[in-house]
Amino acid sequence: MTTTPSLKDIVKEKIATALKENLKVDEADYVNPWTSDKAAVLQKSRCFGETPIDTEKCLHLLTQVLYVLQQGEKFTETEVTGLFFGVTKLFQTTNNRLRRMVYLVIKELEAPQEVVFICMSCLIKDMNGKVDCARANAIRVMSHVLDPAMAAQIDRYLKIAIA
Repeated sequence: MTTTPSLKDIVKEKIATALKENLKVDEADYVNPWTSDKAAVLQKSRCFGETPIDTEKCLHLLTQVLYVLQQGEKFTETEVTGLFFGVTKLFQTTNNRLRRMVYLVIKELEAPQEVVFICMSCLIKDMNGKVDCARANAIRVMSHVLDPAMAAQIDRYLKIAIA
């Protein structure tokens, strides 16, 4: 005895086939928007010094910097210093998203101690500010970039921020 498929089964099968065909993603069609080489990122980093600050452009570039760092790319000390100075210029912004990205990049860059003092006053100001998110992020960044010898100097600022 042969059973003919019901209309319901036929429709289910056609929908499943259509979904399988439509959901296939060709890897050739996929382009990673964050892929960038170190030289291109360093070239684009000049936008950090522009006035007025283009928030979206800077956010995109900071994301590319983080992507390049996470891919294991190593920056020379000169490149890190230049990038670090550029990123610290972004402390002028009041945009919270951009500020959080600045904290992340500063933490990940691992800048030499000779240049870290540049952002210390901004971090201390944020630690003692009214915005809880900025205060927490500033303390986290401070713990990564601060030389242990300098910890005693900012001890009172930390106590004020935590209190």
